[in-house]
Amino acid sequence: MRRAIKRADKLCELNGKRYRVYFVEGKYQALSRQQIQRKKHSGEWGRHVNVTRLEPLCFYDTLTGAGKMI
Repeated sequence: MRRAIKRADKLCELNGKRYRVYFVEGKYQALSRQQIQRKKHSGEWGRHVNVTRLEPLCFYDTLTGAGKMI
């Protein structure tokens, strides 16, 4: 999880976008809203998936810096 948090912070600085760390597909991933939309449009994830529905699964957020730190 720490690796994903570092990656999220680094990507946030580079791109200036908000990244969140989720535990999906069996691993911790740093995803932005655009990446989630891309997974939906490619058919990997269903149409019902969105950032709001993934909020309970979020472990870290680059905007607030808060999350469920284990």
